[in-house]
Amino acid sequence: MSAAVKYSAIALGVIAIAGVGALPWYSSRAMDQRLAEMAQQSSPHEDVMLRNLQHQAGYLTSKGSVDVVLRDRCQTGGQGGGESADTTFHVTYEAQHFPTPSAANRFDWRLQPTGDTAPVFKKLFGSDTALSGQGQVNWSGLVSSDLKLPAMAYATPGGRLEADPSQGRIAMGGKALQFDWLLERAVLRGASHAMELKQLGVNLNLSNRQKGIGEVALRMGAFSTPEATAEGYVLKSVTSERGDKLDSVVSQTLTRAQFGDQELKDMVLEASFKGLHAQSVETLTTVMGASCGLETLTRDESAKVRQAVQTLLASGMSGGITKLSGKGKQGAIDGKFTLELAAVGAGQAISFARQLSAAGELNVQGELLPPMPRQMAINSGFAREVAKGLQSSAVFEKGLFKVNGKTIDATGVQNVLAAMDVAVMAYINDERPQRVAREEATAPFAMPDADEVAQAPPVEAPAADAPLSPAMPMPSPAQAIAPAAAPQR
Repeated sequence: MSAAVKYSAIALGVIAIAGVGALPWYSSRAMDQRLAEMAQQSSPHEDVMLRNLQHQAGYLTSKGSVDVVLRDRCQTGGQGGGESADTTFHVTYEAQHFPTPSAANRFDWRLQPTGDTAPVFKKLFGSDTALSGQGQVNWSGLVSSDLKLPAMAYATPGGRLEADPSQGRIAMGGKALQFDWLLERAVLRGASHAMELKQLGVNLNLSNRQKGIGEVALRMGAFSTPEATAEGYVLKSVTSERGDKLDSVVSQTLTRAQFGDQELKDMVLEASFKGLHAQSVETLTTVMGASCGLETLTRDESAKVRQAVQTLLASGMSGGITKLSGKGKQGAIDGKFTLELAAVGAGQAISFARQLSAAGELNVQGELLPPMPRQMAINSGFAREVAKGLQSSAVFEKGLFKVNGKTIDATGVQNVLAAMDVAVMAYINDERPQRVAREEATAPFAMPDADEVAQAPPVEAPAADAPLSPAMPMPSPAQAIAPAAAPQR
């Protein structure tokens, strides 16, 4: 080997060693800077704050502590007039900066509540530093950690709560948030009651935690009381973004439930909200969260809310119960009900009476419905007998209301919708609702009786440009606010 090659190899080796030796220093410095930025950016206007950061940076290891404050900004004080709604946790940590192929650094942490929370925490878990974990920061900046809690026991004069050790995981990076938690078993017993939960889990997988884009789920493997048992319960919400619209589906499923001599299986209740104007939803969520409700809005905030409501209603949307089903010993049930608010055209005013349509159907198989309610549904005309049980359907569209294919008078529905139009436009224009709108909205609305449904004469659909109700005129052009740029489908 020539001298030049030998010296080059030595030089490369020295550079490589220097580079590896510099990685812990870089990791330590990056962590120091990131923690300082987080502490400086922590704002009293947020629900989570960092205080009293004490960080000791080192070459191979760093350690420190910080107070994490959880705030309820809508709580102005307790009954005593000055109680703080803040809950503070003191977190201590130690980080190792020697890198691995998957992580820039690793860390251990332990949480200790302070104030009034500390004795409750210690009574529950037997230690005031029970919540701890180990985590890492990967090379892309994703921060993840496992979470662990010991067994829990809490006794009161009225009962006792016991729970197995539980564990989970949390990961954050950019706008994304993932959180999983699992509790294998918990039991609550009292003098005359008992309740057992098994495999209780929470799962979050959000790609944008600010908008709530992603999936949130609550799962329960089994539930038992002296009177009832249930298995396989799942409550799930899935929200997705489609262009400038948000779609959300919320579902509840239950594999089996038994109480007394009754047993239900494969129960599903699913509701959906589709086509919501994303920016308007975000504005409403942000303003309502910051102001703690409609009662404490500033004039500027009120204007933002009214504009968001106007755009939301003008953009159109749909929602309702998209699936309702279940089985029992006597039969089964299946149905759905949807509402749609059509988008308004350019220059048109918002009008529930013109935009709204609805449709629904319900099928009851077997003898799931007892004889008396069954006969009442048939006699009233709201249900009809079919081969396997009962069937009912209803449609409201273009001012016509049909029940099981028969058209009935929809004047009452039209009057209510027209009154809603006046009230909504008055709110958007920041005016007091007209007295006539209040009177119509509060007037009793009687459902048609059996004879009206069974013997209803045909009702012609109103002309497109005709007023929907002579008793309730539509808002005048001066009252109506047409969106400057109403989103089109």
